[in-house]
Amino acid sequence: MSYPIRQGIRYVLGVSLLLHASSVRAQDEPPPPPPPDVVIVTPAPEPAPVPVLVVTEEPRTSMVTETDTRRINPLLIGGFVSFGVSYGASVVVAATSDRNADKRLFIPVVGPWLDLADRGSCDIDNSACDGETTSKVLIIIDGVFQGAGVLAIFGGVLYPGSSSHTRSTTISSSVRVIPVSYGAGAPGLAAYGRF
Repeated sequence: MSYPIRQGIRYVLGVSLLLHASSVRAQDEPPPPPPPDVVIVTPAPEPAPVPVLVVTEEPRTSMVTETDTRRINPLLIGGFVSFGVSYGASVVVAATSDRNADKRLFIPVVGPWLDLADRGSCDIDNSACDGETTSKVLIIIDGVFQGAGVLAIFGGVLYPGSSSHTRSTTISSSVRVIPVSYGAGAPGLAAYGRF
């Protein structure tokens, strides 16, 4: 079948389905109710405009200074990172090493120095001492970073950082006075506004 014929069949089927659905719906629906009686309503007269007196002051500018004191400063964060990384490395070495001196690395800050003191000496000319020399250098670096981290933490706690910033706020005031009635024969005025 050619394309135009298929399109025509689709079109005819679609229209017939729509007509069938609308006729079924029309049979199911009850007849509409009769129209209600027409009532003519006359609108109420518009009230007279009420005069409004507006009193406005010049806008005032108020300067507000806010000081934000932060307890966490970069020195404190750097101290925690330095101590945490170096002590974490010490704990890993202490947990995996078979050497008794390395078990002292579980002690923070002084553990690397105690481990270094228990290692003993090794002759530099001996090639087997190369690994021991490297271990001693790493223990010294670890001890220095743990000590520096603790000192930075204490410095951050003792000298917290602070910052201050200033913002200005414009405050405007206005008062509105309108006539009101407080009962029969008792006219008056009412004032409201923003201060």
